[in-house]
Amino acid sequence: MGYCLSVALIDPKRLRAVPGSRNRRLMTRVLDGMKSLNPDWDDDPDRLKDEIALWEILDGRYSRPEWYSHYGWMWSAVCDELGCSIPVSNFCPCGTEFLEWLGEQLRPHRVPLMMARLVVVPPMRLPPPNDWPCVGHWTAAEMRRGAGPLRRAIPKLRDARAAEALEEVGGWLAAADKRPGHILVGFYG
Repeated sequence: MGYCLSVALIDPKRLRAVPGSRNRRLMTRVLDGMKSLNPDWDDDPDRLKDEIALWEILDGRYSRPEWYSHYGWMWSAVCDELGCSIPVSNFCPCGTEFLEWLGEQLRPHRVPLMMARLVVVPPMRLPPPNDWPCVGHWTAAEMRRGAGPLRRAIPKLRDARAAEALEEVGGWLAAADKRPGHILVGFYG
């Protein structure tokens, strides 16, 4: 299948309130969401690690840095639960080189969005990465600054695949415009 980028809009205040919250209601909602996405989740041998990772996120600690992947994917589930997951089509599957290539397509048009920031600048504290997912984000200010230049650049792009993918990104920015102050968090893996 390949690797995919998933994105979610979330209020950064809600994101910052998660670590140390010990929010059992949130834990239940996230775990129920995991089960609804994967009916065999209860039989998954990593399920217990995911639950422990989620509890540690809610407890504000990471006692097992080697479980980076479990912490990262549980953060993805938290962002989907507390925020708004945005469907992607041009970014599943895709390689990180595709994100870099899109950034190169934007550079001549002076679009101030760095696609790579969606996979390298996490908005939350995580243990040092040693596995997937790659986590990053765009701030509300970055998205506001980039929306107009992106809109103007798309018709000037010569590559149809770049134009189609960046039209989708424009949709993410339009969704963000309807949620002032929200950040766009990316999870890639």
